[in-house]
Amino acid sequence: AFINEPVMLTYTIYTRLSAAYKGFEKEPVTTGFWVEDFPPDKTIRRTEQVLNGSRYVVADIRKMALFPTQAGVFTIDTGTVGTTVEIQNEQGFNSFFSSNIFGRQSPFPQSQFFSQVVSKMIPTDKVTLVVNALPEADKPAMFNGAVGDYRIESSIDKSEVEVGTPITFKVRISGEGNINTVQTPALPKMENFKIYDSSNSVNISKNRLVVEGEKVTETVLVPRKAGHFTIPQIEFSFYDYKANTYKTLQTSPHTLSVKPGSEPEETPTGSGVESVEQEDVSLTGRDIRYIKTIEDPNARARKPFYKSPFYWGLNVLLFLASVLFMFLASNRVDTRKAGQASRSRTSHRVAKAKLKKAAHFMKKDKAAEFFNEISKAVYGYFADKLGVSSQAVNVALIEQYVSDEIAPEILNQIKALFDALSMGRFAPTQTGDEEIKRIYRMADAVITNFEKVKLK
Repeated sequence: AFINEPVMLTYTIYTRLSAAYKGFEKEPVTTGFWVEDFPPDKTIRRTEQVLNGSRYVVADIRKMALFPTQAGVFTIDTGTVGTTVEIQNEQGFNSFFSSNIFGRQSPFPQSQFFSQVVSKMIPTDKVTLVVNALPEADKPAMFNGAVGDYRIESSIDKSEVEVGTPITFKVRISGEGNINTVQTPALPKMENFKIYDSSNSVNISKNRLVVEGEKVTETVLVPRKAGHFTIPQIEFSFYDYKANTYKTLQTSPHTLSVKPGSEPEETPTGSGVESVEQEDVSLTGRDIRYIKTIEDPNARARKPFYKSPFYWGLNVLLFLASVLFMFLASNRVDTRKAGQASRSRTSHRVAKAKLKKAAHFMKKDKAAEFFNEISKAVYGYFADKLGVSSQAVNVALIEQYVSDEIAPEILNQIKALFDALSMGRFAPTQTGDEEIKRIYRMADAVITNFEKVKLK
């Protein structure tokens, strides 16, 4: 598979007895992957299959899409599936759990009952996956890690406005793939507009055993001056793994008519500093008056201040004070660096403890408390890792600290996680159980993957 190419992982149970699936007691370890769980069927579908001359009931109990975040060889570690099995007799019980499917002898003692229900924890197999880097040949310059099959379109909510009236420029990217990590192309610099920070919304569907959906980015533009302007087209590139080729799409340009309004027009300057009117300078020049100095007749008789003992004593005192200040400042810097190093070393352990607390709220269906705790875990982790305050943490800051060798998919994951946490804190009660579980796994994966990232 390629980086960010979806890989279907299916867990299947084989049984010759009456069994009931109770869920995963221990989740499989999926380090190195972005995971999207497919919703389970209301009724588990069962088929029959003959293996080694015996007939088994076969059921797929869980399906998930794995999106690799970097190249390499990865192992999906063992999980544990909880089941209950109705045992008709000793022979049926032992033959079930000592069969070649599981390769183990029954750990249960011989039963004297004709029929009983027994709980059984079944370990899953390990799965190894080789992930290849995306090809360098023909990679577009604007490519930013998107893999799948996408479409892009743009629109503006008004075509005629007055100076100072905001318009909304909307970009919609839709299709199949890990839409959460797709980055919307940025608008080019437009000197005649103020451009404000964008907002994103993501809608995902997994009903067809395919991860698909759309990402909508809205950017507010405010025209500075009157005239006819064109909002240029933007380009979006992705790798189509089915066709084994890069593709580049373009939006249509938009024409905007801006009329004079109540707001004064702004003239953008290259330096970003407002220009000063010429006549103001002239007026200031005419207001200048010369001040005639009066000589003190006793001044020549006085001893120069720089030759006085007070002057030299003051200089010695200032020198000693500066030496003391430099010593204290150096000691403070060393202490601060030691503290930052300690924060960085313990950041992963502290974050895991907070994630565990967030998981407790998740199981109790306390959405608001969950988002509060998981936000502390994520933002606190990056703050400790980078040695900054949690209020300063954002994707742009993280990019400044990481090595240029970092895979863009990891930064895309972080941005998607921050967006999900922001939406969750804003409206926790509107977030479904499956979405909360997905956000928890996303946070765990982001923190685990970032531990391997090299910092500058």
